[in-house]
Amino acid sequence: MRSLIFGSLLALVVGASAQAQDYGLTAGFSQSNATASGSGVSTTGEFGFRVGGVAAFPLVDNLKFRTGLIFAQRHFDVTVAGNKATARFDYLDIPVLVQYNFNDMMGVFGGLVAAVNVNHNIDSGSITGSKGLYPLVQAGFNATFDNMYGIEIYYEYGLGEFADNLKNFSVFGANFIYWL
Repeated sequence: MRSLIFGSLLALVVGASAQAQDYGLTAGFSQSNATASGSGVSTTGEFGFRVGGVAAFPLVDNLKFRTGLIFAQRHFDVTVAGNKATARFDYLDIPVLVQYNFNDMMGVFGGLVAAVNVNHNIDSGSITGSKGLYPLVQAGFNATFDNMYGIEIYYEYGLGEFADNLKNFSVFGANFIYWL
């Protein structure tokens, strides 16, 4: 089932990118956090970075479809009975977003992100396992200058548990986009 979903998302990204009128490179940073279940377990967010490629193409006036392939770090600290451990999750994100532009410079976007886990390192015995494919909801605001440079801020919220005993995954971040 996972390979069918991943294959469908990859076909969507490749198909959309082939018709895209705008291609770009993105880099940014984010702060991640999650909620840990279990007594005496708490989490604290850490900063991570993001880098990748994005593509956008118009659907109708002021409305665009956005997608891409972005490497994203989502790290946080876990405290279990006073002992601090680090949870490092790295993903390849495939965003499936719709963007509405108020004018040539500003817009809002939202949609789903399929996060494919490429690395997880958890040095805590109470947190184990992770899902290979994890869905997130994303919403944000962006601004573009000179039709070439852009900045955006966004918020992501994960749907369900992404690892054993970890849920309510949230990310707040900012990206720089250079449109080619």
